Amino acid sequence: MENSLKLMITGEKEGFSREMCSDFERMGFCLCFVAKNGLAVLEELPKAQPDIVLMDLFMPGLDAIGVLNAYTAGEGEKRPLFVVASNSASPMLEKEAIAAGAGYFLIRPFQARALAERMIRLCGIDRGIPEKA
Repeated sequence: MENSLKLMITGEKEGFSREMCSDFERMGFCLCFVAKNGLAVLEELPKAQPDIVLMDLFMPGLDAIGVLNAYTAGEGEKRPLFVVASNSASPMLEKEAIAAGAGYFLIRPFQARALAERMIRLCGIDRGIPEKA
């Protein structure tokens, strides 16, 4: 789909409910999954070239803040929107993630549809992505 946004999600597809995946897809996202490991995220970013990366704050190998600090877009690549998810609220870690380059920080659990709408707005798409029938 031409106006779909490619969303890279850390973790296994099985870790996401079918309903969540369906909500993202109905909102026009093309989903790809990468191992929940910061080093794997860094390795996969240039290959996948996602528009948005939804990653956990705490991951083996390298945490989200480490990924944000280490990532540099290659020539001709645009930097994706990084969304960091955490299971606990920590204003200090939230500030650190935003300072490192996260575009949005959220606490789990979350509603996929509400997050999808927020990510669309953060990507600068005014009308949003039309829902699939």
